[in-house]
Amino acid sequence: MKKLALVSSVVAIAGCATIIEGSSKPVSIQTNPEGAKFTITNRDGKVITTGTTPQQVTLRNGGGYFKKGEYTINVTKPGYEDTTAELSPGMAGWYFGNLVLGGAVGMLIVDPISGAMYKLPDETVIPMRKNEGAELAFNQTAATTIASPQTNALIDSARWLYQAEKTAQASSCSSPALVNIGPGVELYTATCNQAPVTIRCEFGKCSVQ
Repeated sequence: MKKLALVSSVVAIAGCATIIEGSSKPVSIQTNPEGAKFTITNRDGKVITTGTTPQQVTLRNGGGYFKKGEYTINVTKPGYEDTTAELSPGMAGWYFGNLVLGGAVGMLIVDPISGAMYKLPDETVIPMRKNEGAELAFNQTAATTIASPQTNALIDSARWLYQAEKTAQASSCSSPALVNIGPGVELYTATCNQAPVTIRCEFGKCSVQ
């Protein structure tokens, strides 16, 4: 009983949430689709970290005395619209454990200062939309070069010709011809059922458009 009372006293003084939850938390940053570059800034506009989704980062739950650790996540991916999402914590359940243990110091000082009175989510998933304008412009550029013969320089710079050929074979199309290359994207033209089609290869993944 003496040990239990001693532990309860320590928790009450130190702050329940600070001991149990901690001041920081790992958060999984995800996008749909994956492979997007992200930048995280805090409530003061300072860049905290950068990376590529999916990736786990450690963020502080708090942003100052009785302030949440609020974050802005900017994500970019070729072929998709730039997207911004907000990340904000909720109240940590253990913060109210100070009431049960009579931890006024923990409730009014320790947990609010450490930020442990708040708790960030385990993950955040950010949906991204295709950039239809860029897609249209890219396809129009490709269409103007379909009739032109391929140069050796264009062929030599192709990275996903093999994947494009496999995709064409799977759809019973003719052998693909490379017509344009963009950042992380290659466009091929082929004939499927006597109709011209475009085969788009983005970071090695090809599909018939």
